[in-house]
Amino acid sequence: MDMLAIAAFFVGVYVLVGYGMDLSAGAERNPILDRIVVVWAIGSLLFLTIWYIRNFKDL
Repeated sequence: MDMLAIAAFFVGVYVLVGYGMDLSAGAERNPILDRIVVVWAIGSLLFLTIWYIRNFKDL
């Protein structure tokens, strides 16, 4: 499960970097991709927080 979540995280990073490169090249903003990026960022923060609490709560 952890490897799947990490793989999904890196896919999101690649989408974010690619979208940023498109925007910097002068492409029009895409409202659907804007929402995907925001949801991915919030979801990643929540996942990393929950994962950290579950795995390192005994430290």
